[in-house]
Amino acid sequence: MRRPRAGLDAKSVEQMKPLLNTKNNQRGFTLFELLIAVLVLAVGLLGLATMQAQGLKSNSSAEKRTEATFLAMDIMDRMRASPNAVAAGSYNVDMGAVPNDPGCGLGCNAAQRPAQDLYDWAFAISDQLGGGVDNTWRAQIAQRGGVYMVTLMWDDERTGATGTDCSGNPNPPDLDMTCFQTLFQP
Repeated sequence: MRRPRAGLDAKSVEQMKPLLNTKNNQRGFTLFELLIAVLVLAVGLLGLATMQAQGLKSNSSAEKRTEATFLAMDIMDRMRASPNAVAAGSYNVDMGAVPNDPGCGLGCNAAQRPAQDLYDWAFAISDQLGGGVDNTWRAQIAQRGGVYMVTLMWDDERTGATGTDCSGNPNPPDLDMTCFQTLFQP
């Protein structure tokens, strides 16, 4: 015995005709929808690029602050190694440029050591923290009683800042450099 063939009756075919007619039932994106999708994607990518740029800027700033910390520790160690020169005030400085090289290097005597230390330190500051618009930086070592304050300043934003108030004022005309200060007792 044969089974009857499955098929569509005339009523089912008539019901499906509107579904098969593509003019009445279009599916898919229009050009306008596609443009909106591209616009949303572009805004998202622009936001991502902005976040990436801000992250790079923050990393650079953190790197400079870390370098300033190491440079401050460097001069503090040099001062601890020369207590007589510290007592004589040989390390009390306020400089914004690398001083002349005393030329004694590792062979300095006790009288020459502070000048060589300050030269080496200033050269390292210029190399590691300088680089702003005119290689602007400043270094100060000031005695306050038996305690010394080491202050390092640099143009972190590279805007030509020259202010030395350590206020962090980012507004012209008194652009202050970024400051790192630490106290220590030799």
